[in-house]
Amino acid sequence: MSRPVLAPLAPEVARRELAGEGGLAWSSGAPSAEDLVVLGIAAEAIPTWLIMVAGRCVGMIGTHEPLVTGSTPEIGYHVAEEARGGGVATQAVGLLLEELARVGVAGVVAEVDPRSEHADASLGVLRANGFERLDDAIVTQLFVDPVEGAVLLHRSLP
Repeated sequence: MSRPVLAPLAPEVARRELAGEGGLAWSSGAPSAEDLVVLGIAAEAIPTWLIMVAGRCVGMIGTHEPLVTGSTPEIGYHVAEEARGGGVATQAVGLLLEELARVGVAGVVAEVDPRSEHADASLGVLRANGFERLDDAIVTQLFVDPVEGAVLLHRSLP
């Protein structure tokens, strides 16, 4: 599979996609229910990027809140089933970290729900990108309402 690239998703494009008036080239089976949730987040001007491979959108990645220099936003991502297992998510997270470092973000956090069928894969993606598990005392400072039993990870940015 080709190397992924990130393409910023403008709020107006997300709104058109949600209205069924968009023109994105989606991968097979997309947009999924998860994609529609992320499109709704992007429509509210929360930083979101399309994960593009060979001209097709195979997923989305972004933060859960607006970017502020020196902040530590939570990130999330979704990759279509057909693009899983080939390193696309790992590469996309790495590209997002580069983008966030350019903006001046101090670090990022991620939450992995152990009940998800993709929990082990997500942990592997995050660990491959230098994320480490957070101490429980820090969790209460960074996460308002974490999923019970979730694995919470952090990565500082240069």
